[in-house]
Amino acid sequence: MFSQLVGVGSHSLRTISRVRSWGLTTKGLTKNSLKPSKSIWESINFAIVSLPALVGFLVFACWSNTAIAQIIPDETLGAEASLVTPNADIKGIPGDRIDGGAIRNNNIFHSFREFNISEGQRVYFNNPEGIINIIGRVTGANPSNILGVLGVNGNANLFLINPNGIIFGRNARLDVGGSFVVSTANALQFGNQGFFSATNPETPSLLTVNPSAFLFNQIATNTSIQNNSVASAGFDLAGFRAFGLRVPNGRSLLLVGGNISMDGGNLNAFDGRVELGGLASPGTVGLQGDSSNFRLNFVGDAARADVSLTNGARVFVDGNAGGSIIVNAQNLDILENSALFAGIGQALGSVNAQAGDVTLNATGAIRFEQSSGIENLVARNATGNGGDIIISSGSLSLNNSVLNTSMNGQGNAGSILLRASDSILITGNRTGISTGVGSRGVGKGGDIDISASSLSIKDGAQLQSAIFLGDTSAGQGNAGNVNIDVTGAVTIDGLKQRPTGIYSLVSRGGRGKGGNITISASSFSLTNGANVFANTNGQGDAGTIQINATDFVNISGASATRGDSSEISTRTTSPNRGGDIIINTRSFRVSDGALVNARTDGDGNGGNITVNAGRVEAINGGQLLSTASGRGDAGQIKVNANDRVTVNGIDATLSDRVARYAQSGQTRGILNLGNASGFYVLSQGLGRAGNIEVNSPKVQLDNTGRLTADSVSGDGGNIKLAVGDVLLLRRGSFISATAGTAGTTGGDGGNIDIKTNFIVTVPSENSDITANAFEGSGGKVNITAQSIFGIKPLSRQELQTLLGTDDPEEIDPSKLLSNDITAISQKNPSLSGQVTLNTPEVDPSQGLIELPADIVDVAGLVNQNLCVAASEGSEFIVTGRGGLPPSPREVLNPDAAWEDWRIVEQQVLPKTISITSNNQLNKQDRESAKIVEAQGWIVSADGTVILTAEPAVATPQGTWLSPQGC
Repeated sequence: MFSQLVGVGSHSLRTISRVRSWGLTTKGLTKNSLKPSKSIWESINFAIVSLPALVGFLVFACWSNTAIAQIIPDETLGAEASLVTPNADIKGIPGDRIDGGAIRNNNIFHSFREFNISEGQRVYFNNPEGIINIIGRVTGANPSNILGVLGVNGNANLFLINPNGIIFGRNARLDVGGSFVVSTANALQFGNQGFFSATNPETPSLLTVNPSAFLFNQIATNTSIQNNSVASAGFDLAGFRAFGLRVPNGRSLLLVGGNISMDGGNLNAFDGRVELGGLASPGTVGLQGDSSNFRLNFVGDAARADVSLTNGARVFVDGNAGGSIIVNAQNLDILENSALFAGIGQALGSVNAQAGDVTLNATGAIRFEQSSGIENLVARNATGNGGDIIISSGSLSLNNSVLNTSMNGQGNAGSILLRASDSILITGNRTGISTGVGSRGVGKGGDIDISASSLSIKDGAQLQSAIFLGDTSAGQGNAGNVNIDVTGAVTIDGLKQRPTGIYSLVSRGGRGKGGNITISASSFSLTNGANVFANTNGQGDAGTIQINATDFVNISGASATRGDSSEISTRTTSPNRGGDIIINTRSFRVSDGALVNARTDGDGNGGNITVNAGRVEAINGGQLLSTASGRGDAGQIKVNANDRVTVNGIDATLSDRVARYAQSGQTRGILNLGNASGFYVLSQGLGRAGNIEVNSPKVQLDNTGRLTADSVSGDGGNIKLAVGDVLLLRRGSFISATAGTAGTTGGDGGNIDIKTNFIVTVPSENSDITANAFEGSGGKVNITAQSIFGIKPLSRQELQTLLGTDDPEEIDPSKLLSNDITAISQKNPSLSGQVTLNTPEVDPSQGLIELPADIVDVAGLVNQNLCVAASEGSEFIVTGRGGLPPSPREVLNPDAAWEDWRIVEQQVLPKTISITSNNQLNKQDRESAKIVEAQGWIVSADGTVILTAEPAVATPQGTWLSPQGC
């Protein structure tokens, strides 16, 4: 947990031991520390001065003058100029007191040319009676270095303005009775009355109202506020040590730059308000509030400055009611174990307590890295409602960092709201965004709302809305929801040993409903073993998962290190119902062993899976599962695709992943049902299998693709397919609604209802449709189609005959290579089901003849007398050797044999014969003319020889040519 990391960091800060200059004690300056001891003065001889004594005197004198000279009032206030009184008694300890100043109503103004506090020095502003605000400006050209104690001798608010920068050292400390505001602004505005300027100093006239704004009109180069303070600051309201700059409980601590940096420094305003922010170009920052608390208002388009917290920097506002933290910046870095803490502290709060929010606003980038983050908690044994974490930025990245709004006491947890105009990147195996009810908490978990142009979660990062489990107990209350709205892509990628994903959980022993997960994007990808879970292991319903993607949803692969699949899951192990999974997209794919799983392992029923898409693909072992392994029933799977549904292929990596998972010692288990792609609604326990409904113009099952509604002990489920065009089954695919197996007392087979134009299978590929039962009654298969190709019903008796066995365990159509439709009882012949094939009233096969299947020896059809063979026409037909199948109901065979019996040699007639064909005959004459052997010939006047069917009457001219037959 992130709190454990923070504890380590805080402990290291508490044990810091610093070497203080000039031999000062850890309790601060002693009364005599501003002058040499008596022994030093007595050792000085005005006539003869020893060198060591002289050197010691000069060193002290230079230090003393420097300390006093570091605070130099200017002359801009005239007679009301500030006065520095050294060695004043302040709270019983000597210190430097600042008196004088220009009093205007409830305000007092001070002006300095230099304002610095040395390490170990104590400087206090005097607080005249009736003064609410003490305002100090620095008009010189140097930054202010606050290395010691800066305080107010009273309860007034303190404002310190230096346009050249302000630096708080490691041992800097505040001792103020009101709020503290430090700024690098040029001027402080007082409503309509005027300004108190550090760059154009004038004597204030009627500045009697509260300050209203900071004016930045002359931005100095590299101007910044730096806080590095880790000085001891007492104890917080829960009794823990505090370090760094601190204001009284319930007051405000504001740093208004220029750039703001905290290098290991801390800020504390328990039950109060801390604000960090500034401008990098001319502009105005509004200041609002009352006599005790202030808040900033960033208005206009002025460029903001940068803010950074590094090297274990911390901000604390937690307490009884919990304060607020606000950061406004161009770019914000929270790095190297740095953190912001709000909420209600341990054993604090009340029934009506409401913690404040942590709000980060950046026009550029916000980065959390290296065990950094934000906690806005209701701590253990505390009472009240937690505050929110609100982040708005151009881009946001979390790397091994945490955002947490959990409830560990009594009350409701706060929510986490992330808004980015560009991308959000959440990465690292120690990264978590978490809201929920802790192990001893009672109340409602907060929500996680994310809006961005793109969202990437990877390498072990997690989003959680949960009812958590502790060492001895779990929380009570409903988990919050996770809502993601992204205009571009959402990608969740695994790879690391720790699971990556989004989780809504009710842990074992917890009481309450799981939260819902809703993701809207242009595309959604879940890869390499990443997860989206809405599970309950306690008492309460699991949440719903809904994914809306205008382009595509892709769920693929498995973890390379853990072996478990990429998975979207709603799961219950309780008497309560599992959650639903709803996916709406243009193109949906689950592949390479990935799962969409609505599962019940208890007495409750599993949730439903609904996919609405243009195209749906389950390939290479991708599976949609609704399974039951307890007493509950499996849920439903409904797929609506307006283009096509494809279920194809196996996951070749499954066996290796199972072995690797077992070797890793993990206990959750590989949840894939074999390696085949498919839609599965199975009961592996005592409950009933679910139902499958598919609506699509085309459905293709290939390479062992499956639609399965089987049950081990209960009844098989129902499968309903409405396929507008073609249902194609290839290569060992099957549709099954089977009940029972050998060794179980299974129920009755389910029902399969198919409506389509065509069902097409390829012979001898063992693709089956079954509604069998092992001991119970077979189910019903009802098929309505224009035509069914390559698959036919088999009775139990036919199946038994073909298999050559009456062993019930062997009477299985999958043991035949043929494509079969069965609805039988394997064990009891009298309990067979029913197969009904509905064909149209108008049978398109009418008028067609079934050709003989016998192979004809075409050699016997070839005759030397062509005229005899062709006497009935001019065609030559060969049957039985390829071409069309014997029956019009059978599919075309692409492997038909063909043998060439044509005579390729052409007989050459003697050159003395000239035969002229009659090209003037019309088509009808040519088709009806009979071919007969010539009986004679005649010679025309031009010498043309004409063969005749009858003997010629004319006298032949010669006998040199014998009559020729046809």
